[in-house]
Amino acid sequence: MMKKLLTIFTFVLLSISMTACVEASNTGVDANTQEIIESAEKGDTVAQYNLGVLYMNGDGVPQDYEKATQWLTLAAEKNDVEAQYNLGFIYGEYLKNIKKSIYWYEKAVAQNLPHAQNDLANLYRYGKIDDKVDYQRAILLYKKAVDQGYAPAQVNLANMYLNGYGLEVDLKKAFKLYELAALQDYPSGQYFLGGAYAEGVGVEKNEELAFHWFKLAAEQGVVSAQFNLARRYENGIATEKNLDLAKYWYEQATQQGDEKSIAKLDCFSQCQ
Repeated sequence: MMKKLLTIFTFVLLSISMTACVEASNTGVDANTQEIIESAEKGDTVAQYNLGVLYMNGDGVPQDYEKATQWLTLAAEKNDVEAQYNLGFIYGEYLKNIKKSIYWYEKAVAQNLPHAQNDLANLYRYGKIDDKVDYQRAILLYKKAVDQGYAPAQVNLANMYLNGYGLEVDLKKAFKLYELAALQDYPSGQYFLGGAYAEGVGVEKNEELAFHWFKLAAEQGVVSAQFNLARRYENGIATEKNLDLAKYWYEQATQQGDEKSIAKLDCFSQCQ
């Protein structure tokens, strides 16, 4: 049985039908890719999904978003939940067709996919559906994803408790959800947990634990965590003062365009 390819990308659906198959010869693709192509053309759902992934990533075939969407559509229409989710994401984020985004997300939500529950909740939360914020639907969907242990939804629901969006402010619940996400090695969860310890949100203030979680998040590329970690090295907060490491983490954040870190580096030599 063919296995699905792993990918960090999401994919797109175009409302067009397949007009041509990939030629079986003179494609310049390797044997594994050719096998996927041939299986996809014979109607194998997993192969159709995988071929969409390959075209999206330009992996083994030239990158071609149109072909990627055509193959992913075939898989989604045969109830492939991951294809449905990816189509919902792309329609919402890139094609700006909210109706189709909702359509595909709801297909995936009906199959209890936490990724789709979380992303559809975001649309309701930020007023992307009918230009109307709907916190109650967002909360319901976040909770369904949280019940499955989905870390992004844990962070999103924590932020709802933190800010009192659609429910009573509950800092302890927010902290617990951040912790659950952080313990899954989810970078945003680690960052927010560090912030909770730094500010004493829902837990007793603890700069040592704040430093620990900021460091883990910084190492995974969270720019705000990189800035906070640099500041702690610069000022010796819960660690020994280390200007070299402070400069290093400001540089890491600067590479991601963080304005506060850019300003720090601009004056770093004069400010010490």
